Amino acid sequence: MFAIVIFGSQVSGGNDDKSDHDLLIVCEAGNKRSLIEKYSKIGYSVSAYTPKQLELMQKKGSLFIQHLKFESKILFDKDGEFKRFIECCSFIKPKTKEINQSRDSILNAIQSPQDRILLGWKADYLFVLSRDYFVKYLARNNDLVFNTKRLSVEISKKFNLSIDEINTFLRLREHKSNYRNGEVNQQIVARDVDEWVSILSKVLALKGWGLHKRDRYINCLDYHDFKSTYDLLRYVESLRILFPEITLSSDTEKRIHKIITRPNHYSSTSVSSKSFLNNYLLEFRARANKSKHADLLKLSPFLFQKSRQLQQAGV
Repeated sequence: MFAIVIFGSQVSGGNDDKSDHDLLIVCEAGNKRSLIEKYSKIGYSVSAYTPKQLELMQKKGSLFIQHLKFESKILFDKDGEFKRFIECCSFIKPKTKEINQSRDSILNAIQSPQDRILLGWKADYLFVLSRDYFVKYLARNNDLVFNTKRLSVEISKKFNLSIDEINTFLRLREHKSNYRNGEVNQQIVARDVDEWVSILSKVLALKGWGLHKRDRYINCLDYHDFKSTYDLLRYVESLRILFPEITLSSDTEKRIHKIITRPNHYSSTSVSSKSFLNNYLLEFRARANKSKHADLLKLSPFLFQKSRQLQQAGV
């Protein structure tokens, strides 16, 4: 199977200057990189999958397949294989577990430190997670909605949100685009993040949560707390923003930068990338903690020893 397909708001409507120009390429693994580079150079946001990956995604009930089925336009399809495949992909409702996992991911993002340097990341991540949650929530009730503006209308109806509240969600989409282009108005982003967090807390009945402190955030999440490799990737991204002074080898930093900035290009959800991210996190933490302990020791051997005792006691 070899196919090139545009999808998203280019097909469903409502695209603007903040919209991605989404392009799907279905090809064998060996051809991915050259095709990604070719179409990225002309402005597309490229997702590339092998036929086997698409088949596995369908078996798992991936809503991305349904997104392609209803909101895509085929530019090229060798022997019509992609069209036949996608037409046979039946809708599988998301399981309650999937929706709960999406909710947990939102909660983890909400609890990240209230640090101004992290605001762009937080707005971006909360938009992506919120969109994912509500798409699944609606699909659970047999409503397939992927277009962001249509999704915002349905969210408003289902959860009785005001125009101002739903506009906060749409502004997060703008902040996401600005963050990825290196443009963050911290004052406006801070206001919208706070407002959306308040809305999510009400809608999702999130109670009793608190913000992680910056100095403890680096050790606050265990491997099992990440519901997906994407969650792990975004956590690593936040750590690199908060602690720019912590760096690993040059080659490792180059690879992590590529995965963060172009996750679709470098198969951020693959088994190899998952292993790489986990190892990166462990090494990053070890280096950060070593540096922290060294700083404490310079200040006072007594304070250093006290810090170690508190950590061991889980305080």
